[in-house]
Amino acid sequence: CLVGGPLSAPDARRDIDSFLEEELPGGGLFGPVDPAAVDAIQGPGGGTGTRAAPLDLEPRRTYVAEIYDRALKHLQDYYRSQGYLSATVGPIQLVRRQCDRRSPPGRCIPVDPVVAVRDACLLDAEGLPAEESAPDPRLSCVADPPKGISCEPRVRIRAPVKLGPRTTLYDMAFDGNRILIEQDLADKADLDLGGPVSQTEIEAARRRVLDAFKEQGFAFAEVRAMIDFSADRTRARVRFVISEGERVYVDGIVVRGAKRTNPALIMRRVSFERCPRDTRIDQCEPYRASDVRKSEERIATLGTFSSVSISLEDPQVPAKRKVVIIEVQERVPQYLDLRPGFSTGEGFRATLEYGHRNLGGQAIQFTLRAQLGYLPDAFILDDDVRRNFDTLSVAQRLERRNTVSITFPEVGLGPLIRLGLDGVDVRDNARDFGLTKEAAVATFTYRPQRSFYAQLGASLERNDVGIFSKQPVDAYLNSLSPAAKADLSRLLRVPDGLTFAIAQRLSATWDRRDNPFGATRGTLLVAGVEHVHAYPSVDNVDQQPPSDFLRLTGTASGYVRLTEQGLAIALSLRGGRIQQLIKDSKTYPDRLFFLGGVDSLRGFLQDSLVPEDIAAEILSASNRNKPTAEQLTIDKVAIRGGDVFINPRIELRVPFGGIWEGGLFLDTGNVWVEPKNFDPFALRY
Repeated sequence: CLVGGPLSAPDARRDIDSFLEEELPGGGLFGPVDPAAVDAIQGPGGGTGTRAAPLDLEPRRTYVAEIYDRALKHLQDYYRSQGYLSATVGPIQLVRRQCDRRSPPGRCIPVDPVVAVRDACLLDAEGLPAEESAPDPRLSCVADPPKGISCEPRVRIRAPVKLGPRTTLYDMAFDGNRILIEQDLADKADLDLGGPVSQTEIEAARRRVLDAFKEQGFAFAEVRAMIDFSADRTRARVRFVISEGERVYVDGIVVRGAKRTNPALIMRRVSFERCPRDTRIDQCEPYRASDVRKSEERIATLGTFSSVSISLEDPQVPAKRKVVIIEVQERVPQYLDLRPGFSTGEGFRATLEYGHRNLGGQAIQFTLRAQLGYLPDAFILDDDVRRNFDTLSVAQRLERRNTVSITFPEVGLGPLIRLGLDGVDVRDNARDFGLTKEAAVATFTYRPQRSFYAQLGASLERNDVGIFSKQPVDAYLNSLSPAAKADLSRLLRVPDGLTFAIAQRLSATWDRRDNPFGATRGTLLVAGVEHVHAYPSVDNVDQQPPSDFLRLTGTASGYVRLTEQGLAIALSLRGGRIQQLIKDSKTYPDRLFFLGGVDSLRGFLQDSLVPEDIAAEILSASNRNKPTAEQLTIDKVAIRGGDVFINPRIELRVPFGGIWEGGLFLDTGNVWVEPKNFDPFALRY
């Protein structure tokens, strides 16, 4: 009966098939193993007779009544969302023929039913779908072996689809509103006049209108949506019937569930205020929905609660003044994690982590993580390594990765500014060198809303690199194989000997993505500047002059969703530049820009991209004309970082269904040692 509409009959069948594939098992990559195939490979498993083949269901060719009912309901909901408000799909009519009694064994010769299938697309006098009568039971064979009645293994499914008239939304009206004018409410409703009437869209518009009243303080407002049809049901007007009630003001605030946390800390994060009894009510701010959401987010960022909810006391009783209840559920404040281990490659090791989420009831978070390792001489098989390690003290021999951090949710500058203090102590011993690093970091974070935050921080680093053979870092890296150099160059991004680095940084992030792990809508903007002053120890001043520079970075990303299923385009542009501030200053190696790897250029190994101006020098005629020993080669570029970079990327994200997703991407970019050589059109791909 399907005539017209947004879907043709084949389209409707494909829609049903896709629903069946999602709801029914089978039809995937893996299925049951045919025992005949196993017997052919390994021989029969013993016994006599024939084993039954496993039942392998293909969703599109398997009939399950309740799944088909849901599939037809899904199709009917789609038609009604497109303006066919009277559309009906079904009921299902099964046609299954009886087998001829003279059919040979194992084969069915079907016989047509004694009654004809009716193609009655019944409509009433107004052109609306009429109710279908019950299907004739003689159209569907029911097997009865004692009576010799058998049925063909396949059925035909008939599903009448009657659309009726398509209803267009031609007008929108509001009844009962006193504070908000109709134009503002129409903008909030955001319904497309002239488009098809959709119950789903109207319900969403009703909620938006209700939210508009709640934002103005009408916490007990009610909004109903009613549809008025024309005589032929081709046009409709939606009326929103509004009961505003009175504006609600906060008479008091009560905190519940904070057994360990100071309630005053929670109260300072509430964005609405109590209206005192001795104050005129028109001088107070009403109880707004946005303030509730903002307060819940601010309280949740304390990190000590598993859930936060804000509601009115006695929510079923309307009143102009109401008490607000803040209900919190606290997490376990402390945890301890101990993980000992042993391996022949790393020796004895142990990791201890202790954390406290709520020191002094002030939501101060403390985390201590200590990881220690010791490799005994008995497990060192290389004589050179054993001799190198014998020159180390016990403290240098003991490898460690220790961190301590403490976070203050408030530091006297308001509830939106938090302070984080971090300490790092690392000692790594490799085959030919040892690296010791200590650092202290302080960071202020200002977060006025979920999508935006800014950070101001400072750090002090102490790095001490010692090559056991007394070689410089560059010379040591150039003596390694390419694979070993790629691994160790990321670790040895510090100058030779003992050096210090003092840094201050400022960054801002505006994140409007719908999902930070797999965004399909929104934008991400990040900008940062860091000032670094690095200098060597007194004993190392001749080999490593001081450096002083600014490090500027920026990221702009945008995401455009193409389909409701999640097909999306992701665009990203990253860039950065280092500006030296004093003469003869060189960038501290771990502040250089590196490209290559999953987060920049996926066509190159991690941080392996040779800077463009270095690559040009390697390929230059003047370099090739030098004696072989003096030529600059790619193997001699130990640390492949530069002072300026650009990294544009584009990606098409394709959902395959469920948790599976694919992407078609193009990564571009380049890095230069000298900013004067920067060329935005000279890119690697």
